[in-house]
Amino acid sequence: TNVGFGGVLDASVRQGTLEVLGSRQMNVRTGELEGIAGIRWWDHKVYASFDPAIINGSLTATINEDWVDPVVGLRWSNDLSDRWQLRLRGDIGGFGVGSDFSWSASATALYSMSDRFVLELGYKTMDVDYANDKAANSGAFAYDTTTHGPLLGLIIRF
Repeated sequence: TNVGFGGVLDASVRQGTLEVLGSRQMNVRTGELEGIAGIRWWDHKVYASFDPAIINGSLTATINEDWVDPVVGLRWSNDLSDRWQLRLRGDIGGFGVGSDFSWSASATALYSMSDRFVLELGYKTMDVDYANDKAANSGAFAYDTTTHGPLLGLIIRF
C-alpha cells in the first residue's frame, strides 16, 4: 500500500485456533446435554514492513505468538430429523493459564452424510483476553479481541 511520498507499507496477520475436546453425554428431556473439557491452542503471526522511500532501508517487524488455554463448557443437541440436528455450545477458558480469560459460543446445524461423517454449518463467536507479560520493547504482545463468523466443520466418528 502506498502511504505517500513513494513510501510502501506491507502488512499481514494470520490467526488460527485448534481445539481438542472430550465430552460426557447426558440425556435430557429436550435432547442431549454434554459436558465438554479440553484445550484450545491459539496461533498468531503479525508481519509489517515499512519502506519510507525518503531514506534507504525499511523497517520490518514480525511477531509469532501462541498459547494454550484449558476449556470447559456445555453443548446441547436436539434431533430435528433422521439426518438433521440442532446444536448450541458455550465454553469458557484461559483462567490465567494461557490467556487471562476466553469464551466461545456457537449455534450450528448438523447434517449426517453417513454413520461416520457429519457436516456442521453454523455461526461461532470467540473472545480472548491475552497478554504475554513481556516488557515493552522486548516482545510484548497483547490480544484482546472478539472474532466471529460462519463455521464449517466435518465430524468423523470412530
